[in-house]
Amino acid sequence: MIAKLGGINDTLVGRYVRVIVGHPLQALTTIVASVDVWVLALSFDGSTHRGTRFMDIRETMIVKLLYALFMGWIRKLIGVMMDGEKTNMGHRYGVQVRMVTYAQFKVVQVWCAPHQLDLQVHLYVDEIDGGAWVKKTYEVTVYLRR
Repeated sequence: MIAKLGGINDTLVGRYVRVIVGHPLQALTTIVASVDVWVLALSFDGSTHRGTRFMDIRETMIVKLLYALFMGWIRKLIGVMMDGEKTNMGHRYGVQVRMVTYAQFKVVQVWCAPHQLDLQVHLYVDEIDGGAWVKKTYEVTVYLRR
């Protein structure tokens, strides 16, 4: 039929998109709402891209989505994991801190080991060559992102 029409219209595309997006969300709802699943941990990474704090923008949307999927998500939330980005770790306005405020019980907050290690390695590399290697590596990554 599509070949007969010579293409696909917006209505049909919309139906396919609803199925493609809706099915995994329904599966996630079924998993989280199950009595066999008694905990939920959220993990955020890559939340800053070119100076834009992605998770700050999306926090409200994520909370609305979690409530839409399963109203009891706050009872199951036991952990929030983040990378070491300052926007995530801020003691007042960091995304991790704000996500923890939604939890009904105490939540384990984890700052990923690679980012913690990165800070330590950075200190020692700066001591060795005055930070020249880190600067050059950064310049290469900026160039490659173009």
